[in-house]
Amino acid sequence: MNGMKTTHNPVLQIFGIIFGALIAVVAVLLGAVLLSFIVGFIVLTGLLMYLRIWWAKRKIKKSPSVSGSENESTAELFDVKYTIVKEREVDNER
Repeated sequence: MNGMKTTHNPVLQIFGIIFGALIAVVAVLLGAVLLSFIVGFIVLTGLLMYLRIWWAKRKIKKSPSVSGSENESTAELFDVKYTIVKEREVDNER
């Protein structure tokens, strides 16, 4: 049916069972090692991100404010001058 012939030799059957179990154990161990690397990478990345955010917050708290007042908004306003070159026509058909 499946193209493979089974053997009735008990020595080959035992060898096949041992070989299959060995491959299963190696697969589980390699999977565990790979999983531990992935989890370790995620934990290390999270720790580095946490430390970077903590460092940035600490630096922001230590830096003096630009205006000298803590109550003012942090947004900056710009005073600009401009010249109108050509006015657009108003479209009243909408």
